[in-house]
Amino acid sequence: MDRHLAVVDDLRTRPFATDDHRGRDGEGGPGWHLRDLEVSRDFWEDSERHLSEDVWEEYEARAAALADTLDVRYASFVRDGGRRTVGLAPYFERAMNGELLPEPLDHLTNFVVRLYVWTFADRDRWLGIGVGQYDKELPVQLIATVAAGPGPR
Repeated sequence: MDRHLAVVDDLRTRPFATDDHRGRDGEGGPGWHLRDLEVSRDFWEDSERHLSEDVWEEYEARAAALADTLDVRYASFVRDGGRRTVGLAPYFERAMNGELLPEPLDHLTNFVVRLYVWTFADRDRWLGIGVGQYDKELPVQLIATVAAGPGPR
């Protein structure tokens, strides 16, 4: 978990890029960062696809444990009553109806179901922690994202 906390601390304070980018340190662009904290193996073999559900549950538990730790770590920096859980399905529906969502929400709605979200009082930024999977045969991902503004609700 220490490695995850170090990544989140870095994302929280790292300046935003002026151009979209993707590299070893994640991806991002003007006003946002996105980073994998953990990535499982893939599940291409038909006989192993059921294992992705177990991995998903494990990653959800890790996300919840990280969220509990971040609640304590960032208690003095957070506004709006602390952590909130935000389902991304409404954002996905809006995107499917042609609405242009800001990044990283546009990207996240393609593979993350829900986020734990904190809005920071000391910066005009929000932090999201979530679990995602692009498709059933692809790896499960535990992600962290930081973006400008108050964050999704």
